[in-house]
Amino acid sequence: MNQISSIRSALYSLIIVAAAIGLFLYSQISKYPIEYNNISFIFAYILMLVFISMPVLISESISGFLSKKKLSGSLHYMTKSNRLRFVSLLSLLLAGLILIIVINNMSLLTTSLVYTSHWYMDHSPEKTLYIIHQYALTISVALSVLMIVILFITQTAKRFLNLSAAFSTLGIACLIGLFIMNSITFKAGVITTDFFIPNFSLLTKQQVWINALTLALFSGLIGLGINTVFGTYLTAQCSIRRFSWIFIIGSVIAAIVIMLIQNFYVKSTKSASEILGFEYAYTLNLLAFGLFFFCLLTAAILLCQTFKGLVTQNIKNTKWYVYLPFFILLLAAVIIYQHIVKDEFKQIIQSELIINLIFVITYIEILIFGWIFDAQRLSYQLQKATQIKLSAIYNLSLRLIAPSIILSAFIQKIYNIWVVTNWLTMLVIFILSLIVTTLFGSFLHRHFQ
Repeated sequence: MNQISSIRSALYSLIIVAAAIGLFLYSQISKYPIEYNNISFIFAYILMLVFISMPVLISESISGFLSKKKLSGSLHYMTKSNRLRFVSLLSLLLAGLILIIVINNMSLLTTSLVYTSHWYMDHSPEKTLYIIHQYALTISVALSVLMIVILFITQTAKRFLNLSAAFSTLGIACLIGLFIMNSITFKAGVITTDFFIPNFSLLTKQQVWINALTLALFSGLIGLGINTVFGTYLTAQCSIRRFSWIFIIGSVIAAIVIMLIQNFYVKSTKSASEILGFEYAYTLNLLAFGLFFFCLLTAAILLCQTFKGLVTQNIKNTKWYVYLPFFILLLAAVIIYQHIVKDEFKQIIQSELIINLIFVITYIEILIFGWIFDAQRLSYQLQKATQIKLSAIYNLSLRLIAPSIILSAFIQKIYNIWVVTNWLTMLVIFILSLIVTTLFGSFLHRHFQ
């Protein structure tokens, strides 16, 4: 494998890792109980990455690579049928919801930076509060327009991958800087040591495994069509195996670093302002803004790629104005979400609807890749095109382990509405899920053949 291909493969992985930081780690890790910030949770996260997220990520990438088509086209290539087109519609719905939330978070972050910067430069809390009271709506809408304009410019550029790589690199640089400064500020030796002492009691809690699974699916950007888009850009010289392992290593390191940073803030007896003074605390705020903004921007750029196939089929020769209606609609959706949708409904979308959609889409995709097209055949097609042979663990995970665990998690979420499940109940649910997956997958394989 030549050096150019290695760099290209590493950049693709870097983009995915950075997007995962902005898309999920920022918004979800902070919602977990603080006791989850332990190496034991990372162990559960690694297992879910290896046996569930990575096989699906590889399969989505291979489908894009073999078909050279985006979402609906790649699914048609896998099934040779239009009967499962609804899966691509679900993926577009999911990608659209997350895109709106990501842009909303970018706008909120930028708004908070504007207010904090005004306070820092003017040293007048009263004037800052006056600006918030008088111009909050104007500033929010203006910043949302700015975010859409930035996305529009990046999408019409011929090499969006290079722009995504640049933004993701800036985001990761801010993450490293934030970690170093916090480590120095809070004298992180004891806090870091506590993190790496395993708390094995965490592994006895079902919710830890459910959260690790959810984190792994979000980190892999599963079900959003992004990996399929990346697959269309891959060449025979790009090692998908190396690509996937870099993704796992990067995601694990990112999760550890962000959990450590959160521990610094939570377990320290003093705030950054008390230790460093307001000026240096403001520097930490700028680094945090850079991390979240650039990673969210990378995620938004990638999510927009999912919708390009809807606008036109001939993407390379498309004029800039063809994408204009899409971004106008996107701006309208963001403003409605920010100022009209109630907070209770936003909470339902973010905590329930999106996670359940990911479970459903991932399970159906696994049935398509592992049973309808056949995991062994998919592996053979990849080996024929690239001389890369996937392991037997990939076939086993894709056909049995991954779908059974995802279906079990989905059933557990529904069952927990009425009754709290114990481990014996979960074992029964897993066995039933394994049987259902095997029977249903075999039926689909025969039917679509």
